[in-house]
Amino acid sequence: MGQLWPSYIAYAVSFLTIGIMWVNHHNLSRRLVAVDHGLLYINLALLGAISFLPFPTAVIAEYLREGGSNERSAALLYSIAMIMVSAAFTSLWWHIARRPHLIHAAQRDAVRTHARKASLGIPVYAAVAALSLVSATAALIAFGVIAMAYAFNRSG
Repeated sequence: MGQLWPSYIAYAVSFLTIGIMWVNHHNLSRRLVAVDHGLLYINLALLGAISFLPFPTAVIAEYLREGGSNERSAALLYSIAMIMVSAAFTSLWWHIARRPHLIHAAQRDAVRTHARKASLGIPVYAAVAALSLVSATAALIAFGVIAMAYAFNRSG
């Protein structure tokens, strides 16, 4: 049972991350009055990136259990997946920020603010990618901390 801790932690971090993404996506969606073709494709890219997360989650859990140098590669894979998700989310926010006709008029300033905040995700996850080359466990903890920060920083 003690050797399964990486699986439990990786699952919990990924579940929390995906759940928060769902909440934030809902908060983004409720600001819209319309969608356009580009928004649908960016949303599809976001869905693709999120649906990829179970794979690096399983990989990092497996290699953290086994130990060795492959665990850092697994954490890097997880980091790359998170960068992809962050890039898609950032693209989504900027897409709607640049198309005011898609947004409730009262939400336009807030959407621009959220787009700027979303832009911070990519460098944050890139920093964790660098950390993953040093310690996979520290990177997984960092992902959990980031997820908690997003959870408590409501995009409402």
